[in-house]
Amino acid sequence: MTKVKKGSLLFKLAATVLALAIIAVSAIGCASSKLGDYTVNTKTVMKVGGYKITFDEYRCFYLSEKTTLEKGDGTIWYEEDAPFDELKANTEFSLKRKYAMMSLVDEYGIKLTSADKEDVENTVAYYISENGGEAGYRQWLASSGMTGRLFREQYIAVYFYDEYLREVLFTGIDDLIKVDDKTVNQDIRDNFYRYTWIFISFDEKDNYTANGEKAQDALGALEDGEDFYEVAREFSEWTGNEKIGIYATKGEKLPIIEEAVLGLEEGEHSRILATDEGHAIVMRLPMDEDYINNNFDNFVYQSATRRYNELLDKMAKEMKVEYTDYYDTLTMDILTSNKGYFTEEE
Repeated sequence: MTKVKKGSLLFKLAATVLALAIIAVSAIGCASSKLGDYTVNTKTVMKVGGYKITFDEYRCFYLSEKTTLEKGDGTIWYEEDAPFDELKANTEFSLKRKYAMMSLVDEYGIKLTSADKEDVENTVAYYISENGGEAGYRQWLASSGMTGRLFREQYIAVYFYDEYLREVLFTGIDDLIKVDDKTVNQDIRDNFYRYTWIFISFDEKDNYTANGEKAQDALGALEDGEDFYEVAREFSEWTGNEKIGIYATKGEKLPIIEEAVLGLEEGEHSRILATDEGHAIVMRLPMDEDYINNNFDNFVYQSATRRYNELLDKMAKEMKVEYTDYYDTLTMDILTSNKGYFTEEE
């Protein structure tokens, strides 16, 4: 097993909790014989497509969606138009999308190998050790709204089920996702675009206003007639090859970036685009047939991945949700409480 930095795996698992599978459990406050496997509250909140959603699981998704909506500003919940309904709707859709994937995993009989199971146990043991024991491990998981059971199952979902499902579907089985040359070439023509950009990144150490002023200087240079690539070399922090640029498929990039590129003519650049990550100026480029042909396998995977996500979205929208009486009792105070999650005594 490849060891990763202490924070990076948890970040990946928490970030992908909105899209991937966590298997539901059915006992309250139980622990199993598996190392680091514990739950806090597995009372059923709802059923999605027949799958039981426990409080632990619902809470984990709820907290992830809450963080996404806040964008670093927790005061939004005190405003008159606080997005409580949006939070509930987003949480529910994320759960539906997750179980859309799990229904396919079950349909195609995808199972872990003995080696996979050993990897899971080794990974859990490694992170318990890294955090100084089970108590520290529990604190670490609780920081992202997880329990030991959820971490274990999310790890399986991210590193095994999702990849195995893609391998099955990308073979063209049942024609759910066709990957023949004719289909992919047509998809590239219909749904791909290419661009390069000047990107000035922002992090908490930077001043966002100064970051924007730097982008304004770059735009000014372009408007004065300077070459886009020369301006990019002076201002951009993107480390990619600006001449090759970026080949993207629809839905892959931030909407503000995608909409700007698709609204441009080839060789035309955009205004300044402000994102949470920084400021960007994009220039649309023509599709290069030689590059596409030389990297066709990458385009096949990129195309299939988009259509895989579209399939999950479609299935999610069709999934039936059944609520329990317990669901109606859940408030933000209850769902954001850490009681029982950091230590068993809390």
